[in-house]
Amino acid sequence: MLKVDHLNFTDPHTREFVRLIPAAVAVVDKDMRYLAVSNQWLRDYRLEEDDIIGLSHYEVFPEIPDHWKRLHQRGLAGENLKKSEDSFVRADGRTEWLRWEVVPWRHLNNTVGGLIMYTEVITDGKEAALRLIEEKNRAEQYLSVSGTMILTLNSAGRVMNINESGRRILDCESSEVLGRDWFYTFVPIDLQAAAWASFHSDMEHPFDGIRQFESPVVTRQGGTRMISWRAVIPRNSEGVPTSMLYSGDDITEKRDAERNFRELSFRNETILNSAGDGLYGIDRNGLTTFINPAGAEMVGYKPEYLIGQPIHNLIHHTDQNGSPYPASASPILRAARGGDSQKKSNEVFWRSDESSFPVEYTATPILGENGPSGAVVVFRDVTEQRDLQAKLIQSSKLATLGEMATGVAHELNQPMNIIGMAAASITRKLDKGGIDEEYTRKKLDKIIAQTRRAAEIIDHMRIFGRPAINDPVALHVPDIAKSALDLVSEQLRLASIDVTFEPLDSCGAVLA
Repeated sequence: MLKVDHLNFTDPHTREFVRLIPAAVAVVDKDMRYLAVSNQWLRDYRLEEDDIIGLSHYEVFPEIPDHWKRLHQRGLAGENLKKSEDSFVRADGRTEWLRWEVVPWRHLNNTVGGLIMYTEVITDGKEAALRLIEEKNRAEQYLSVSGTMILTLNSAGRVMNINESGRRILDCESSEVLGRDWFYTFVPIDLQAAAWASFHSDMEHPFDGIRQFESPVVTRQGGTRMISWRAVIPRNSEGVPTSMLYSGDDITEKRDAERNFRELSFRNETILNSAGDGLYGIDRNGLTTFINPAGAEMVGYKPEYLIGQPIHNLIHHTDQNGSPYPASASPILRAARGGDSQKKSNEVFWRSDESSFPVEYTATPILGENGPSGAVVVFRDVTEQRDLQAKLIQSSKLATLGEMATGVAHELNQPMNIIGMAAASITRKLDKGGIDEEYTRKKLDKIIAQTRRAAEIIDHMRIFGRPAINDPVALHVPDIAKSALDLVSEQLRLASIDVTFEPLDSCGAVLA
């Protein structure tokens, strides 16, 4: 084999030999002037159009940094040098990445005659690697911001890699995680055996695609976090599983919120179902959002039928006097849209069988960030309450009649005395035989008038003692006042009280 030491690099045949070497090779003398270069060197450094033989390496590359020049001097001193990755900035600002080796060549007398420089431009590969690293770092940053844990376990279940988000979730430093047995360090003790068995089975019989599941992890402080995992199994070129790669999101707060919501919903549903009063909700459009069993039973509908229906048109469509009751006039819808609570005690709701019942209700608006979004209505069937109230009124009236008995007796006594005296006077006239028709007619007219007065007093007492009518009717107020005064006029007279009654002509009827 021909040794480099025996080559004469000024010989045209040797130069041709170097030119055809399929690598970037340049031979320089001790003054760093080119003696021979390969075609690949010229191509790599875009020098195909230039004749660089005899030129200084530093003339061709004036941008060569000083530390490389010092390396060249070490080579010229007899030292072999190489580096697998290095960079330098070209005059046009481009950064070139190289893999290089510098070997001194010697004369026959063993003195160094110059350098053989081998370089491989790895800029494209290096830039690709840098882009890959940059993308990896960017992905790591994205995942860290999103809170996603990235975890790699080897086939023995030990931690190979974990990202910053994962360390943050576990509240651990890298040294506390890397190399540790995952299952017996970060899995709750009661789940360790099952988790390890599942992992071992997956490594023995690997699954394809992505597997999703949820499981808890134990933090350094002994707390527990619930993680939603996605797992894949990387394989080598022969298809053999090499590890398990996981990405996991901390869903502890989400699961806690869901559990609290379920508990709150159950508690609210229990309250609604156990309430004796009717409760229902509507949105701003008057559509039913919920109704409790008691409320649905009162109006005779199944709860599921009412949901999403305009409940006003079903149970509140007609006033108690039979006139239509439009939704636009409903205090309930006014509460749902206007934000003011409404309370009513003299309206009726209608059942599915078209019968009605008296109700009292309160409509409370549901207030959100953008104002009222609906209302909650609490209503009660007051039929029994009104019946009891009517009985109490009746009892009070009967008691009042008892208290008025003395005055009524005086009231009746006066017409009876007048009737008696008039009849006695007629009798005396008949006994004397001197009665005339005019005298007799006056006395009889007086008897008739007082009989009518007594009948009116008795009729007033009968009306007063009659059970009250719950439904309001049209009443003329002066007539009611006159009747009341007539009933107590004798008591007022005996008490020397004079009453002047002057009703206004403008007095009309009222519902009462």
